[in-house]
Amino acid sequence: GIAQSAADFLYTEVWPPYDTYTDLAAIIKANNVYSNNTRNTVLAAYMNYNLADNKGFFNTASVLMANAVIFAFGGSHLELGEHMLGKEYFPNNNLEMKDDLKKSLITYYDFLVSYQNLLRDGGSFNTVALASTDTKMAVTSWPATSGAIAAVGKKVGSSQVIHLINFKDSKSQNWRDNSGVQTVPGMIKDAGLKLSSSTAVKNIWYASPDMIGGASRTLNYIQKGDHVTFTLPALQYWSMIIVEY
Repeated sequence: GIAQSAADFLYTEVWPPYDTYTDLAAIIKANNVYSNNTRNTVLAAYMNYNLADNKGFFNTASVLMANAVIFAFGGSHLELGEHMLGKEYFPNNNLEMKDDLKKSLITYYDFLVSYQNLLRDGGSFNTVALASTDTKMAVTSWPATSGAIAAVGKKVGSSQVIHLINFKDSKSQNWRDNSGVQTVPGMIKDAGLKLSSSTAVKNIWYASPDMIGGASRTLNYIQKGDHVTFTLPALQYWSMIIVEY
């Protein structure tokens, strides 16, 4: 009923048993269905919940990994006020942000705004046939699994958007990362990829909030038959590939 009302957006607080990255994505996609794709979602999802019982620091990796998933699926994250939120009791400010997290969050939110037309303005999620052509990484279609790169496809107009989220070194699939055990994913550079596509490709470009301030780069590619091969410049947490037809 709320999703069909005049509300400007849909707000969901995420609590157990919705504990995995896959659950975050499923909530956003369900809200899209409830509103007939007319409302975007804001998730209240409190990070490092148990750590926030005591003084300390947020785990940078867990915050950025959760944001990568939320943003890639078109949602946004209620997480900042006078300080970053670790509890539903907002005055709790036991946890501080380290400098690397402060810097990265600026870039992540710039990225969310810069590419909002691809991230948040419609489109339909789909499954893409994407594979690695070398041993640098294994690519699997969403849902996320530890030890692999999760590929999320979304058709927007005449373009195919592909989000790559790096769970290769993930210690946990629990997005909240209560105890702060998530590790920074290792950087992957110059990884070969092959995309199945029988339609003629006009352009491929790439952007990541983890690289050069989120600026886009055009990629060289080779299309033969029903496959397109290209090289992914870099992937740490999250990279976005746009294939224009």
